[in-house]
Amino acid sequence: MLRRLLSRVLPRDADDSGELRELARRAAVDGQIRQAHELLERAVALDPRSPDAHSDLGNVYLMLGEDAKAERSYGAALALSAQHAPALANLGLLRARRGDRAAALECFRQAVRADPWSVQAIRSLVDWLPDDTVPDEDIALMREITARFPDHAAAWAALGRLHLRGAFDAVPAVDALERAVALGQQDADTISGLGAGLQEVGRLEDALAAFERARSIDPQHVSARFHRAIALLTLGRFAEGWPDYELRLRSEDRPQRAFPFPRWGGEDLDGKTILVHAEQGIGDEILFASCLPEIIARAKHCVIDCAPKLAAIFARSFPAATVHGGLQSEPVDWALPLGIDLQIPAGSVPLQLRPDVAAFPAHQGYLRADPEKARRWRERLAALGPGRAIGVSWRGGTLRTRADRRTLPLSDLAPILREPGFHFVSVQYGPDAATEVDRFAAESGIRIHHWPEAVDDYDETAALVAALDGITSVCTAIVHLGGALGGPVWVLTPRVPEWRYGAYGNRMPWYPSVHLIRQTERRVWAPVVDAARRELRATFARRASDA
Repeated sequence: MLRRLLSRVLPRDADDSGELRELARRAAVDGQIRQAHELLERAVALDPRSPDAHSDLGNVYLMLGEDAKAERSYGAALALSAQHAPALANLGLLRARRGDRAAALECFRQAVRADPWSVQAIRSLVDWLPDDTVPDEDIALMREITARFPDHAAAWAALGRLHLRGAFDAVPAVDALERAVALGQQDADTISGLGAGLQEVGRLEDALAAFERARSIDPQHVSARFHRAIALLTLGRFAEGWPDYELRLRSEDRPQRAFPFPRWGGEDLDGKTILVHAEQGIGDEILFASCLPEIIARAKHCVIDCAPKLAAIFARSFPAATVHGGLQSEPVDWALPLGIDLQIPAGSVPLQLRPDVAAFPAHQGYLRADPEKARRWRERLAALGPGRAIGVSWRGGTLRTRADRRTLPLSDLAPILREPGFHFVSVQYGPDAATEVDRFAAESGIRIHHWPEAVDDYDETAALVAALDGITSVCTAIVHLGGALGGPVWVLTPRVPEWRYGAYGNRMPWYPSVHLIRQTERRVWAPVVDAARRELRATFARRASDA
């Protein structure tokens, strides 16, 4: 068929370049890239003023892996037509492939401005933005396009997915993605993004339905599978959620740790030495450490890898184990002489041990603070005078881990901090904590005790937490530390918290001593703070009456 079409080409005909381009397109679709290259070389020779011909030739060079020639062809197309959207979009892909993301993104933006209906450019712009970027410029661009073309499904889909970047603004994301789907945008990325937005606003069952729909389109869609796992874990459907929670290990942002030992898959550990190694943040290391007592009991020996700041606490808490404190980015050769038979990332242990809520043990704390340090902190707290000593933390997370819903100003905690009969002690980590405490004292007259030495060293933090009568905190690592030490913790929980806090109820299966006080309206903290104040007062009133 292709030969018959080629026989129709007239070498000197003015329309030859266009026909050659069409034949080249068909050849490329048939996988005949060299044939397409020959046809496009002829097309360019016949019409060197055609930006389309140069751009198409660049595409063939791109497919052949001849990047320098591809770039020259795109440059030739753009020299003839500076707003040639296909050349801009494909030049962007070339630069992205080279690792020059900033230049690639600018090419995609120029392509979208040149041709707002260029679906390839729109999609590439969204796909190549870093996950932690707040893409205000690109959101504005998509808003402009959707305002001009209200039936532009791809632009609505892009707008929705952009809202899920950076600050993760789920409400407008859901609105845009629902519009895109209604307009016929039925790809797995769009529907999975809709599921992520629905999950973020607390519509978990609707989110699960979206993820299932995305999986029906692309059964291996990583985002749909992973976010579905998170939704299932949030709902306490652990056996269903843990398998695809493993997809977190594929993240480009996570250190890929090449321990040369077989992965533990739940088999008998009798006579075996197993390595359980860190692979997430401090809070998660503490959370998943709740499984370590069972691993230690089952195995001949357990090697625990953890963050350096946790090493002393873990060594004290799990004396039968060997504890290695190191960064996840470090080489793994330290483990080679230890006789390790099996290894498993810490976050994968629950896949084997926590299939349902009934499998979570009732404990009174599995971490142990340094007793001498805790004694000194109790003395220091006692010197404050009569009253209960309560730790407070008001700021948690990063941009990528939803800091905006895990942080509130100290002034919002004033109803708690004014309660008589209590001394409030900062357990807030970070360089600005002392400044915030001083500023709050100057503005409100309320004193919060802040001792930098208690938060700069995590072993001291654990000792202080063990000495306190309880903690009131937003969702941050101090919740995990307090719960793992077995002390009472009252958590100010956002309307849609991370999966670790579950979707419902006032308890966490991980920590029996942790109490959750949940928002009923997004970003409205006053009722939550008041409920925490009342719980704090009632708890210690009961204890006083029982004494």
